[in-house]
Amino acid sequence: MIKENSSAGQAETLAILLYGAVIITGLYGFIIDIFHGHYAFVALDLFTGGLVAVIRGVGYFFGWIGY
Repeated sequence: MIKENSSAGQAETLAILLYGAVIITGLYGFIIDIFHGHYAFVALDLFTGGLVAVIRGVGYFFGWIGY
């Protein structure tokens, strides 16, 4: 029998979890920016492909950025 490489499965699981976290924080930052009227940041969110949304989403979540 061929033994499955468990570290490859763990790496894939970690990648999926990190990808999901990036998507969730990006959506969170984008939605907060829209609903709070931060339209310049909404434009930056769209222009940077969501990078600014992810950064701001993490900041909002941990309280580093005020609404």
